[in-house]
Amino acid sequence: MADTVQIGNTRQTAKIRHPVAVAVFSLITLGIYYVYWWYQVNREVMDLGRARNVDGLGDNPTLSALAVFPGVLVIVPPFVTLYNGVGRFQRAQETTLGEATLNGWVVLVLVVASFIVGFAAFIIPGYLQAELNKIWERQPRLGIEAAAGDADLDRIKKLAELKDTGAISAEEFEAEKARLLRSSQGSTTDQG
Repeated sequence: MADTVQIGNTRQTAKIRHPVAVAVFSLITLGIYYVYWWYQVNREVMDLGRARNVDGLGDNPTLSALAVFPGVLVIVPPFVTLYNGVGRFQRAQETTLGEATLNGWVVLVLVVASFIVGFAAFIIPGYLQAELNKIWERQPRLGIEAAAGDADLDRIKKLAELKDTGAISAEEFEAEKARLLRSSQGSTTDQG
């Protein structure tokens, strides 16, 4: 399951996706998931650029997705959007990590290999997602951490330990965790 992170101090979010899942979903959906995924990662990087006032991180993820399909029917557009996407992702890494770890040559080798062994094409989105995850792992996660305060998180961790030792049941753990999260959300909406 993908973790959702907040992009900077905005309401925009990004997902830390499992690289193998991206490749597998692209394969089993015959590329349909890939088009959706390509739109999402380009949107996330665009949102990062807007949050940090950085140029060169894209401005229209819809065009990027359309370059994949129906652009594949013209043959050239998917390669152009992949080339441009790799450049955007490297720029995003430079912005957040201080250096680009995404290697364009690896992507090129995988593209060439996909003409010889078609399966290699499904490694490309997995590799790109692994590199994008490096960016998103530096952003604050949404979920329990955003909903609960430090004291509640400590309480949930202690409850998890009690559940793991068998002192409380899984049902008791879930009920108490839900109660703590509800009370935390109620107190944060009272403050806002």
